[in-house]
Amino acid sequence: MQIIIEPHGTYAIYEQIVNQMKNAVVSGALSPGEALPSIRGLAAEIGVSVITTKRAYEETAYAFGKAFCGCDCAGKTGRAVRFRGTGYGGGIVMTNILLQAKEVSSIKPRGFGKKAFRLQGINFILPNGYIMGIVGKNGAGKTTFFDYICGEKKKYKGEFLLEGREIFEDHLWTLDRIGFVSEKNEFMDLRTAAQNAQMLGGFYSDFDGELFENMMERFCVSKSKTVGKMSRGEFFKFQIAFAAAHKPKLFLLDEATAGMDPVFRQDFYGILRDLIQNESCSVILSTHIEEEIERQLDYVGVLEEGRFISFGENLPA
Repeated sequence: MQIIIEPHGTYAIYEQIVNQMKNAVVSGALSPGEALPSIRGLAAEIGVSVITTKRAYEETAYAFGKAFCGCDCAGKTGRAVRFRGTGYGGGIVMTNILLQAKEVSSIKPRGFGKKAFRLQGINFILPNGYIMGIVGKNGAGKTTFFDYICGEKKKYKGEFLLEGREIFEDHLWTLDRIGFVSEKNEFMDLRTAAQNAQMLGGFYSDFDGELFENMMERFCVSKSKTVGKMSRGEFFKFQIAFAAAHKPKLFLLDEATAGMDPVFRQDFYGILRDLIQNESCSVILSTHIEEEIERQLDYVGVLEEGRFISFGENLPA
């Protein structure tokens, strides 16, 4: 059974999936007990979020019975994840939590007077195998959020728990499990990509040089190119290849897709889906691109003046 999505169609993406599966049932093209693709498999195939595909499968199963879905929908989204309700604080129960924020707030504000800024009361839960987006205007706190996780000093009160462990309990352990991509990252500009990988990869416990080379080839960026001479797009691709090569549990991508070629952006999300397919890692990225927010993200947190004014599963209306 083939699912075809119209990104700018009249119906929401999950409704398009539901309608096509319902039509297949009514026409007899889909029979009771017939195996459907896994939720993650279909999400990767048609380039949409796991949460969107999960909702479509659940609605189809509700309409026609579990026999037509051929699977336990909740189980297929994650082996140890159970959902009750539709968003954070609404009864969501998770047992394979990768990252959790508990009342994270700035210790000291940045700036003075009316321009003073701080993160305030950040709470969320991110399970393994999902893409979370942080959305907000410039100055909302997106880059500060990443800095609090990856920075050298603890600048917050509250807790960031990575696999149940506070990230500053052993920050070197934390950084070994994080792949951070940002235009502010510093590499050796006068060295080639391959030289950077060889010298800096040694700081990680499980750096895979062959994987790095394969990713660079996939991105069509020469490993022999000097980092300082890379374009913005090439530099981000190099960083993603480097991050993937040390097999992190959590990818943090700060505006990585801004200015990215639209065609490659689709391929890029396909790569992210491949990385999270076996639920061994998750992704948090900041973005302002509307199509990404609607189609690609499983969870969305909206930041405004340092606060999450909303956070939850990304269920298109």
